[in-house]
Amino acid sequence: NEMSGSIPETIFQLTNLLSFRFDNNRLTGTLSRNIRKLKSLVRLTGYTNHLTGTLPTQLGELTNLIQFCFDNNLLSGTIPTQIGLWRKLLDLNLSNNQLWGTIPIQMEQLTALRHLGLANNKLTHAFPQALFHFEDLQDIRISHNLLEGSPEIPKSIHIQCDYSGLDVEPICARVCTPCQLWEFQVMSCRPNGYNQLCVSGLFFLPLLLVGPALLWLILRYLLPP
Repeated sequence: NEMSGSIPETIFQLTNLLSFRFDNNRLTGTLSRNIRKLKSLVRLTGYTNHLTGTLPTQLGELTNLIQFCFDNNLLSGTIPTQIGLWRKLLDLNLSNNQLWGTIPIQMEQLTALRHLGLANNKLTHAFPQALFHFEDLQDIRISHNLLEGSPEIPKSIHIQCDYSGLDVEPICARVCTPCQLWEFQVMSCRPNGYNQLCVSGLFFLPLLLVGPALLWLILRYLLPP
């Protein structure tokens, strides 16, 4: 589609609307506070447009939402704490915007969440640790922010972020100290605007210790005395 202009206010008269999707257009303007009138909404998506302004706090009244995706826009401001009321939410994507501030601790109440995208914003401080332990959470995308901390990430979750080394461009990584026998920590060395989180992951560190000795034994038997 190639629709342009702003979202018409008349749409908010459709109070029995279940799905409102206007993705991949050239829509401008802001998300109206009248969005609160669409309390029956299950899916609300408007990704890849030119929407600006902040996310209205009235979004918290849409408690039936299972999907909210507004990635690839020009949204700014903070993530409203009211989204913690979306207890049925499965998919949340706000990547590629201009959001800033902390990730609200109320997101720990979104226990049904399966997919979370917050990449390419200006989010700061620590990522809520409890989100990493949601039973149904499958992937998290939080790269290119200003997050910090040392989260413990379960192996069952697919992470796309600068500090994980998984499914992203090669990163400048270094071994952090102290290291444990069966694991080492990797930290992103990217400067300016990237996460500075240090995470642990299981690796075969003993191979690094056995490798030189094994090579010495091979050379000892292959080379003449």
